[in-house]
Amino acid sequence: MKDLLSLLTLAFVLPLFFACNPDCENYARISAEITPNVRMPGDQIMVKTSPAEFLRNRELFIEKVVDGELIVDETTKLTSEFVEMPTAMGRIATLPMDVEGNRNIYIRDNDCGGFIPLNNVTVASADFIASNQSLFISPAAPQIVIPTLPTVPPVNIINTWFSPQNRDYCIWIVPELIWDQTTGCYSEGPNLVPGNVEIGPGTPRSGSWELPAGCGVDPNAGLYTANPVSGFIDRNSGFVSLSIDRTAKGLGIEQFEGSLMSPSSVPEPDRIVGACAPDSGGQLAEYMIVANSKETGRQLVIFLFDVVGLEFHQKEFCE
Repeated sequence: MKDLLSLLTLAFVLPLFFACNPDCENYARISAEITPNVRMPGDQIMVKTSPAEFLRNRELFIEKVVDGELIVDETTKLTSEFVEMPTAMGRIATLPMDVEGNRNIYIRDNDCGGFIPLNNVTVASADFIASNQSLFISPAAPQIVIPTLPTVPPVNIINTWFSPQNRDYCIWIVPELIWDQTTGCYSEGPNLVPGNVEIGPGTPRSGSWELPAGCGVDPNAGLYTANPVSGFIDRNSGFVSLSIDRTAKGLGIEQFEGSLMSPSSVPEPDRIVGACAPDSGGQLAEYMIVANSKETGRQLVIFLFDVVGLEFHQKEFCE
């Protein structure tokens, strides 16, 4: 009788033990951030948690609608990879092509009830993009880029910088020019000359602008035509801060922070220079910038291509 009582007691206590598993209780203390929080099918997202190591050996899942029912199971597992660098630590995952809408991202722990939600991401449909154009003006790379700084910083950044994702998209970067009486030449300071709305783009004194390249391939080019840009670029540290003022279009101000980077940080096809189309000679960009939008989390990648560079400004630049 005593043994039977002991077995019954054990059978009663064990479920309580697992239900009070400290590891399960700790999930309530895990915070997760997904960037960008608006993406398109096939694009990548970065999932970061606090503590940062939480996702090192965990797989990610996304909820899908199948036959009108929302499911999360082995078939909805995302292709993902844990990355650990000084600039980023987390799991990069690729969104499937057959998911749209506001969807939760999960981890799985069978000892703690199965699938546990971390946070959500909006997978944009064509209708969503059409209704939220301000979120998609700056072209974003489908792959998350983790930049490495160039071993040799660029001597001059005054020039036109183009997007490899949308060759019609350009930012004309004009830093402050500092006259050196000793050497008799101009050097570039870290502060950008803001776009002068009274002059408008197209002259050496007009400052920095967001512009179309005039390729005629992007029907939304009007949204990024002649928007003044201001900011800061430190060539020594690599730090980049850009502010694009689209208030004249009714779209507010978008702010970016990022860094100068080595072109080897991105796949080679995205490093081939040229304005409207990649250069047929296959010339690779020498300098690139990657910056994250503080409004949407989307990454903007641009490369330097000499269209409106040193000669246009008709000044003697220091070597």
